[in-house]
Amino acid sequence: MGYTSDILAIKKALKQTYKLSFVIIASFVLIGFVVAYFSSYKWNAEKIIYKLDSSYQNKLETLFFTLEGSHFNNDKLIEAYVKFFNSKRTQSDFESIYKLSNVGFYSTAIKVNNEYVLKALSVNKDEAEKGLNSYIEYTKMAFIKKNVNYLNRIRITLIDEYQNKLRNERKKASIEKNKRVEELKVALYISEKAGYEKPIKNLDLNSLSDPVFSNVIMGSNILKETIKSIEKSDLTLYSDKIARYQYITDEISNIKIDGNYINIFKNKGGITYKINGINKGNIILLFFFIGLILSTFSIVFRCKVER
Repeated sequence: MGYTSDILAIKKALKQTYKLSFVIIASFVLIGFVVAYFSSYKWNAEKIIYKLDSSYQNKLETLFFTLEGSHFNNDKLIEAYVKFFNSKRTQSDFESIYKLSNVGFYSTAIKVNNEYVLKALSVNKDEAEKGLNSYIEYTKMAFIKKNVNYLNRIRITLIDEYQNKLRNERKKASIEKNKRVEELKVALYISEKAGYEKPIKNLDLNSLSDPVFSNVIMGSNILKETIKSIEKSDLTLYSDKIARYQYITDEISNIKIDGNYINIFKNKGGITYKINGINKGNIILLFFFIGLILSTFSIVFRCKVER
């Protein structure tokens, strides 16, 4: 009998309170709609990047070593890029160009495997994706351009430096060459005055200590040919540095620093999304359950009163 009376009490309570329960639930659902309407959540678009596998994949490494004599390895490269990505100045320049509304950018480092998560936050999912893709591309090209411009300045400076060394070394070699020609011309003048057309034989070896006479003994015929040969000779015969400086100048001049062929990181998968905040549908559902719980309490209370 007691069990039956409880069921009858519950039925009676439900009959008497169903309208109130409906009003309570509907009221809270309505409140949920209002709260959801005035509340907002944001879409968090994420993309993971990681460093290049080996140094030979990093063209900047080769260029920095060639031009600056320093290493710009892959760890340093991706850290520098992330710092550039987070720069307020970079973000400000990007936003002034693309005019994207309600999009914020930041990155956080994942310590495992040196990976980095690049993120964009927006009230709109498509805008978050568009903003992140555009910003990654913008920062990548801007970062490469920044380094390319720096390396080109080094390249031009080095070319000027070695061209200046080359000019100075050519001047020194030219002086040495002209000095040798003048010495031979003096010897030619003496040999012609003395009538020595052919090399002098039966020499006193002690006389060879005199540099002028050591040339005179060749005779005027050989001296003329020697002078012509030296006058036509290349300056590299008088300085081994000329060829070295010319080679370095040519090598640096032939370096083409093209940003289109430079990579700075690899992508790991595509873009993933997370909701930052409470979904509007979840807000309405939350208020529905609150109304349901309160209506249940009202039924229980009514049931106890009836008993």
